[in-house]
Amino acid sequence: MTSKIHRKIILLSFLTNILIVIYSLRAISAQIFPITKSIDCPSGEGKFDHRYYFNVQFNSNSCVIQFHYNISKSLNNSKAIRVCVESDKADETYPLLFVIKQQLGIISWQLPLTLSAEHQYNRVCRTLCPIWNYGKFFDGNQQLTLDVSTSAREVVDVDLTLTQQDDFFIEADKHYKFNATPSEPEYFEATFPENVDLLVISIFSNDDVCAVVSIQPIGCPVYDLDKDVQFNGSYQTMTRKAGFTLRAKDFDGRKFYIIFVVKAIDKACSRGMETLSKQLKTTTGRRHKEFDVSMKNKMSKTEYYLATLGAISVFIVFYIISLTISVIYLVKNYNREDDSPMPTMAADTERTMQIVDHGNPPPRYGAINQMDPETSAENAIDSPVSPDDIGSGLDENEYDSLPDADSDKNVLRTKTFLYVSDLARKNCKSLERKSKLYIYIMLIVAIFYGLPVAQLVVTYEQVLHVTGNEDICYYNFLCTYPLGPISDFNHVFSNVGYVLLGFLFIGLVWRRDLLHHQNIALDDQYELYYGIPRHFGLFYAMGLALIMEGVLSGCYHICPNYSNFQFDTAFMYMIAGVCMLKIYQTRHPDINASAYASFLAFAFVIVIGVGGVLYGTSLFWVIFAVIYPLSCLALSAQIYYMGRWRLNFGIFKRIYLTMKTDLMSESRCFRPMYMDRMLLLMFVNAINWAITAYGLVYLPRDFASYLLAIFITNLMMYVGFYIIMKIRSKEIILWLPKLYIALSTVTWAFAIYLFFQGNTSWQLSPAQSRAKNRPCILLNFYDDHDVWHFVSAAGLFFSFMILLTLDDDLVHTPRDQIPVF
Repeated sequence: MTSKIHRKIILLSFLTNILIVIYSLRAISAQIFPITKSIDCPSGEGKFDHRYYFNVQFNSNSCVIQFHYNISKSLNNSKAIRVCVESDKADETYPLLFVIKQQLGIISWQLPLTLSAEHQYNRVCRTLCPIWNYGKFFDGNQQLTLDVSTSAREVVDVDLTLTQQDDFFIEADKHYKFNATPSEPEYFEATFPENVDLLVISIFSNDDVCAVVSIQPIGCPVYDLDKDVQFNGSYQTMTRKAGFTLRAKDFDGRKFYIIFVVKAIDKACSRGMETLSKQLKTTTGRRHKEFDVSMKNKMSKTEYYLATLGAISVFIVFYIISLTISVIYLVKNYNREDDSPMPTMAADTERTMQIVDHGNPPPRYGAINQMDPETSAENAIDSPVSPDDIGSGLDENEYDSLPDADSDKNVLRTKTFLYVSDLARKNCKSLERKSKLYIYIMLIVAIFYGLPVAQLVVTYEQVLHVTGNEDICYYNFLCTYPLGPISDFNHVFSNVGYVLLGFLFIGLVWRRDLLHHQNIALDDQYELYYGIPRHFGLFYAMGLALIMEGVLSGCYHICPNYSNFQFDTAFMYMIAGVCMLKIYQTRHPDINASAYASFLAFAFVIVIGVGGVLYGTSLFWVIFAVIYPLSCLALSAQIYYMGRWRLNFGIFKRIYLTMKTDLMSESRCFRPMYMDRMLLLMFVNAINWAITAYGLVYLPRDFASYLLAIFITNLMMYVGFYIIMKIRSKEIILWLPKLYIALSTVTWAFAIYLFFQGNTSWQLSPAQSRAKNRPCILLNFYDDHDVWHFVSAAGLFFSFMILLTLDDDLVHTPRDQIPVF
């Protein structure tokens, strides 16, 4: 009995020890591997347009605060949802995390929001992608869940609001104003109205805060953050203005988003570190930007055709008027030849043949009177008389009758006073071939220059469409009309005037050339020995240059930007240069510059122009200010001495002898031998040195336009000098060139006014250039620059016609009576 009790006691003790060990092991394991008890986190039904204040912190239960929002079917397709959260105590080390879950998408962000690596924002607002834009997979009723969590050990206060955005849809012909900040981007949905294929979206702002505006196709997610807004659709940086021209065919369902993102700093909208450093100071604190947005129908197809065909029709009128004038002149000359033939034709022809063929000029050719040479020259201009009158009052000993005067150009060209016959002694066919070289070289330059230009700008256009970066091209975005792959067709098309008028001018020159050769074939002595020698090569080159100016300007406007502006000016330089060469050739046919030397000089000018655009540093301007005045002096010496001047090591001795004999001699007393030429060259050099000094002082960034201004200024001075000298020589300016002079003056005055309006500027950043954009002013299709194209094309045509017709009054004047100036 006792043994049984002992066995029970031992068994009980054993069981007790086992239980003690089990409980001990459990306690130890509980300390090493604690068991988390499931606790329900705070959650509840959220209400739209209700502001929630609550606290959140990290706890051992890893709790996440949740809000559930029910989206009824009635809300679909009518209102968007916008979430705004704010917390002043949110810390970058332990940020607040927000996650919104929808049926087909998720969006997340954190507070504080850090932008541009250093700017933090404690308030964030985001518009949720509308559920109806996720595609066909969403149901009628939706539930939205918003999770808020943090790793912060301390309590963080949160301000949360979900609102229904009533103005999410933008309609045409209405204005919408709203504000946005870097942490509160905005976007809206828009739809093309019925029967509208083109829409223009105009965006304005009254401040210079930098922003990005993007047009994106409908879909989810929406790229509305500073870091991803450039990933979809097309976009522009802006300060005060932006604009988009949209085509309905480019968007599925004719719908699209308009996204507005304010940048934390202004770097994207500025160019140059000085500007940037000033603007960076304004980025501290709260940045906000007010937008004014409107959307309207661009134009109908009928208006589109009317604008394009109307421009062509205007220039067709030029063809009709030119044809009418040509017919009038043809009838008038035909009647004059039938009714009143020239009575002195035979005598004049016999005398002229003697002059040219036998080299036995009348006494006036090389005569040096006993009176002062300058006085003699002035008298020769003021009182032109026939050679027969001259011979009766002079003795053979009063002029040089050496035979080398007929062949030695040094003797002829250094005479005190020259006539066209002195500088038209070379073989006519040789001079004609020399003149035609300008056409061939101009055509070669046009092909080899134009093809790479076209290829480059087409590549730019393709890059624009692929990347959506509309900062690549400097358009006037408030007046752009696309056509096919060309984004800015109206600015390309407005160059049609240069092309049409260039062909018209070539046609008018060809008509004169054809009549000239027909008269030569008929042995017309007036064509051979009277009037200004007729060489048409430079005229053809002028017409071809005008055509190429239109082509290259059109290429440039496919995608105008900082790196290809010289395409628009290259042939402007050539036009101005060829016109000056033509004016000089008119009365200096034997000593005009060759085509090879001329185009080599043009090439050098283009190189200088590109260098000034790309490397317009102070050093460049100093070098230019040294080279250009020296070039002007060298050219002046060439003109003053009629090509009998050479640049070599003997130049200093020749300058000394010239000063001694021409200027410092007792008889002349600082009076040059060729007064008219000297006065012109002194005036021209003074103007050019003044222009050089201006550039050196102000360092204009637009060097291409500065260089073009030099060419235009010199051309205007030369044309003015030629007309003044023509009047001084008592030559008659006929009514037709007078008409062209008047038309050219009016059109150029208007064109210069339009040119300085400036709708864009590649010298600035894209956003700063866009601030200059203006709406269309003509037919709702053309802006100021387009009208500049039209008017300047007409101005160039009228200027060319001045040069073509200015000396028509000398057709029946012997060349030994036409002075050289």
